[in-house]
Parts: sequence; C-alpha cells; structure tokens
Amino acid sequence: MCLGNRPARKLAKAILVLHNIAPAAFSPEQLKSNPLEARALNGTFSAATWTYGSVLPGLDKTVFGKSTLVGSIDAKDSIELDIDLLNGPYAFSAELAQAEASPTHALFLALTSTLEPGGQGGAVYKVYSAAAPEKSLRPELKLEY
Repeated sequence: MCLGNRPARKLAKAILVLHNIAPAAFSPEQLKSNPLEARALNGTFSAATWTYGSVLPGLDKTVFGKSTLVGSIDAKDSIELDIDLLNGPYAFSAELAQAEASPTHALFLALTSTLEPGGQGGAVYKVYSAAAPEKSLRPELKLEY
C-alpha cells in the first residue's frame, strides 16, 4: 500500500475495508472466533519470494486489528469486513508514521487468520484485491485525523 504525504496530526481512526468474494465460505460464528487479522509485515513483498517468516514474530503482539462483519452474510453478494487498525496491541500509528517518512511511503500488511480450511469445513477468507473489477470492492484504507 503506497501512501502519499499525510497531515502531521494525531491519527484518530484507521479502518481497513475489505470485501469477500461471494459466496462467503465462512459462517458468522467462524468469523467471530477466527477473525481476519491485519499484522505488521517486514520489508518488501513479492509473491515469488514470500515466506511466513516475513510476518513479524510475536504472534498476537503484531496484530493491528481484527475483522468485524458489516451487515449479514449473503450467499449471493459480497460482504464488507472492516478491520480497526487502532484496536490491536501493535501500534499502527507508529508503523504508519514510519511508512510516511520512508522514501517509498510504502506500508506493508499481512492478512492472517486462525481459520483452518482443512478442519473447519473448507472455510477460507477470499477478499478482493486492488485489481477487483468494481472499484467499490477494492480494499480501502480510511484514515481520519
């Protein structure tokens, strides 16, 4: 995620908005007990060289926030999953400030979950990327100062 210059004010709200690819392969109960999590990610990202070691160590300590369901799960339509990035134990504000100060203004996040496809009926999170056909389905980082 590339960030431009942002105001030097205190961050009041940071929400990552995602949309799942319908139909949802998870239930509301699974979402509640195994939410999608946004975590800090080391360095740069390349799908060709990705390793699980790229996620900062420390398990729960590296979580910026966990997903909540906006609305209800509908088999035909995409649903919105919001992640409050200021609600976790890891300091998103500090990570954002570091990204803004870097030459590339790049912010790296990993989306993780404890949802196990093999043990929970094939349930997985599938969310649209920046290449989604409809702009309204693309991930969005909402910042309020």
